[in-house]
Amino acid sequence: MVAKINVTDQDVQDFYNQNRAQFNVTEPQYRIAQIVVTPHKDPGLRNRKNDDATTDAEARRKAAIAARKKAKPDPMEASRILTPSELNAARTAAPARTDNEPVQPGNSNTNPILSPSQLGFDGKFSNLFGGNKAEVAPFKGEPTRDSLTQPPPGYQTPSPNFAYGTGPKESLNKEYNPAQGKYGE
Repeated sequence: MVAKINVTDQDVQDFYNQNRAQFNVTEPQYRIAQIVVTPHKDPGLRNRKNDDATTDAEARRKAAIAARKKAKPDPMEASRILTPSELNAARTAAPARTDNEPVQPGNSNTNPILSPSQLGFDGKFSNLFGGNKAEVAPFKGEPTRDSLTQPPPGYQTPSPNFAYGTGPKESLNKEYNPAQGKYGE
């Protein structure tokens, strides 16, 4: 059946010319925008959001926001693997070394890394979070109960037998004595 049908370019052109009205699709409406840049605010012009920048700083801020929105890549572009040239473009070169001496932490002339002593560490991990310092404060009274979800009076008062605060920590490295069934002292 298909082998007996022969459509030529002239047949297509004739059909188009006879039915041209079917191929003319009119647009329901057009949107035309015009960008007008003036050195000073013109009261006769306004943007659609009516949020013109009134100062240079505000104009710079709006321009930066627009640039960030424009620079935001689509998710497919953001997830693609970077080429070696793109990776190397963001890499910064280390300052040139003039000697072969090892880099010493804390030497601000050659290395910006601070040493532990410059950061306040004296070499003892036990003192890192306060160590065995006793912190005691006098108990001045319970806070007032503002809502029903807070504990009732008397539940926030510490025992008079113990200090209100933290005391020296006991060592956790005690040996277990199986004969007594407890840890050694």
